[in-house]
Amino acid sequence: MSLRIIYPYGMTAARWCSQMAMGLTDYVPQLPKVSNDSEWVPWARSVAGNASMSVYKIPPPDRYRTWRPWASDFIRALSSVGL
Repeated sequence: MSLRIIYPYGMTAARWCSQMAMGLTDYVPQLPKVSNDSEWVPWARSVAGNASMSVYKIPPPDRYRTWRPWASDFIRALSSVGL
């Protein structure tokens, strides 16, 4: 399986989570829908806590005050494994 990484530049949290969810369906098929930017944390918890994503060592979102630093670290974690 491969994963398409979406860089969050110029996007809202809701749009980025929705775009990433499409690329994550092979790994995390049941992600919560993000309809506004404040819902990024539950979405990120679902990704980080999923067993099939454990190899990527996704950072827990609760350490972050905003979504962009978490998204950057999330992308870095995915890239470090070599998709």
